[in-house]
Formats: sequence, structure tokens, C-alpha cells
Amino acid sequence: MEGWQVLHRWYIPFIVFAVGAAVSVPWALYFEAHLQPVPAEELGLAYGHAWMPRDSVLAAMTPYLFTLAPFIWLFDGEGRTRWAAFWATLVGVVRIAVPVSLIVMTDVPVLDSGQRYVDWATLRIMVWFAEAEVIALGFLLWASFATLARASKKARPASAVPAYEGA
Repeated sequence: MEGWQVLHRWYIPFIVFAVGAAVSVPWALYFEAHLQPVPAEELGLAYGHAWMPRDSVLAAMTPYLFTLAPFIWLFDGEGRTRWAAFWATLVGVVRIAVPVSLIVMTDVPVLDSGQRYVDWATLRIMVWFAEAEVIALGFLLWASFATLARASKKARPASAVPAYEGA
């Protein structure tokens, strides 16, 4: 295998997903750590001590977009690589959709400003747990795909004879 040919291997989209997850998690945590919580009393809400503007929390999650990088391999010429890219990209989409939907479904409008807030102290545990589950799903798909790739190599006969020649 020469030079850039390694980029056409079936496992590269999964490696790109894993690297994207490894880079985006600390980067998103860095952004989330710089969010300024607002006490519930200031917002006129009954509970919570770490309310965050919903748009700021969603903006802190923009590094998650790195997990969509396997999309590039959907245009690869090798079929197994395209399938791996499809599954890795699908897991990347789920990785973004799950936390965003959790945040959007649990936001609370504050009547004075029109800004929507989320109780980040409560919600962050669910978001991080869901994110960890989706990343684990990505690694599980990688392992499953590796097993299927190995099985498909073993299933191919070394010298296949077409059926019409054997008769």
C-alpha cells in the first residue's frame, strides 16, 4: 500500500469519527465551562441555580460537528469504505441530534427577555451520558463492521469458478 492509499481503507471513517469525538469533547467542555450560569431568582423561576441561555449552550456544542467528517468518505470508490462512512456519519448525526433535542425539549422561556433558558446543572448529566452512549455506539459499530469485513474476506473463495463452467 503506497502513500495516500491508506485513506481508502474501510476503517478510516471510523478512525476519523473517533478522532473527531476525542477532539470535540474537551473542546465543547472548555466552551461549556465558560458559560455564565444565571440563578433562578434572577429569571423569576421556581427552582435551579445554574440556568444557561439555550443558544449559548447550543453554541458550545459546535465542536460536535467534527464527528460528521466521515461524510467525506461517502465519495470513496471502494464499497466497504462507503458503507463504513455511511454508518460513521449516521452515528455522528445521532451524536449531534440527541443532545440538541434534549436541550431544545427542556428549555424554558423567560417572559421578560424572550430568551430561552435550560437548567444546565440538571441537564448536563443527561447530555453527557447520552453523548457517551452514542460514542460507545460508534465504537460498537466499528467492531461489528470489522467482524463483517473479516467474514466477507474469508467467505470469498480463492479460485472462484463461474457456475456455468462447472457443469
